[in-house]
Amino acid sequence: KLGSQGVSSIMVGMHPVHTTNCFFLVRPDGSMEDFSYRKCVDGIVERFDIKFFSPLNSGSKIGTLALQKLINQGLQGEQEAWQIYNDMLDRGVANEYHSTVMLKTCGGDQQRSMLSSMRSAGITPTVATYNTLVSTLVLEGRLNEAEELLEEMQEEGVEPDNRIKEALRGFDLPMSRLKELTRHQQRRGAGEDQALQLFEYMLSNGVLETVHMNATMRLCQGSQEQRRMLERVQAKGVEPDLFTWTTIISQLMLEGLESEAEGVIEEMRAAGLGADAETAEEMLRGLQGRDSQEEEALAMLRDALLDIKKYDTQKAWNIFEDLLYDGEATEVLANMMIHACSSSKQLRRLTNRMLDAELVPSIDVYNAILSQLLFEGRTDQALSTLDEMEVLKIDSNALTVCLLDEIRRF
Repeated sequence: KLGSQGVSSIMVGMHPVHTTNCFFLVRPDGSMEDFSYRKCVDGIVERFDIKFFSPLNSGSKIGTLALQKLINQGLQGEQEAWQIYNDMLDRGVANEYHSTVMLKTCGGDQQRSMLSSMRSAGITPTVATYNTLVSTLVLEGRLNEAEELLEEMQEEGVEPDNRIKEALRGFDLPMSRLKELTRHQQRRGAGEDQALQLFEYMLSNGVLETVHMNATMRLCQGSQEQRRMLERVQAKGVEPDLFTWTTIISQLMLEGLESEAEGVIEEMRAAGLGADAETAEEMLRGLQGRDSQEEEALAMLRDALLDIKKYDTQKAWNIFEDLLYDGEATEVLANMMIHACSSSKQLRRLTNRMLDAELVPSIDVYNAILSQLLFEGRTDQALSTLDEMEVLKIDSNALTVCLLDEIRRF
């Protein structure tokens, strides 16, 4: 499509054969060739210098797509997106579409500051811009500020749409907050910082629920940080549930602190949570090596998974794949691999690899899938997961019941 000359610009025009609007590459010699937006644009950031798109005219959505693609690549990509956006602002070629994409990488305070920068650059906020601003404030529990922003919006002649009205009415807010926390976490690096900022606002404004704490606890750098988070949340009147305790126990087992994990179970019993303690103890047994060979494999997985800052999950996956290939993978090792999975898709990869190796996933793996589906807001898929458990004759336990109660609530 590019040819030997390269491209001087991109335009929209009428296709000579299909009589529909189409994208065209315009070459330096004036010749043109159509191209597919769907087929070509998705990979465009990897093929060309992203800065190629920054001077595109304000009506183009390609620059917006390129910025979003960079943001999705993680912290380094997001930093590059900000550099490009700020450069576009300086040169007067940024528009409301680019700005709205970048707004979604910010918390409420940063968004208000960015709104001022947009106006200074002559960019008029649209209803999509205000959707992002109001939704963020509502999710953070800053309802008064959201109402003030709505008035400001109407004074500027921008009519609120249904999304803003639903946000201000508190439409499905607990689930919206949960999905937003999870969305940020899956944007490694800067996204995790944003998730923690949202958590702090929710906690300080009294809108945090146990399920939100459970979703955020995965960002803690170790079991000690998890306990500190739990103490802060309890001080605000939010109590842990069985999932909270099993999350801490699982982290302690990952750190090789088995006696401390047993101490948490005793703590649960002392608090009158005998039935839950039994479930937690069952999970703990599912993470204990039963012989020296299994203990050695567990130690290798722990070493790989504890490299939290580098997110070295691929190393753990490589070890597990080798164990599967050699026929040495076990239920205990698979349970430890839950720590290598940050999405329901990755957990599905784990179950599929186990089943391929004729290794039946444990209830702990399926509980991890159910919790992740809950955090991602994909509660409709929970029923199919239960059907799969029934086919494999995997019995539910108290944690499954706890998760299903939350799923039904949402």
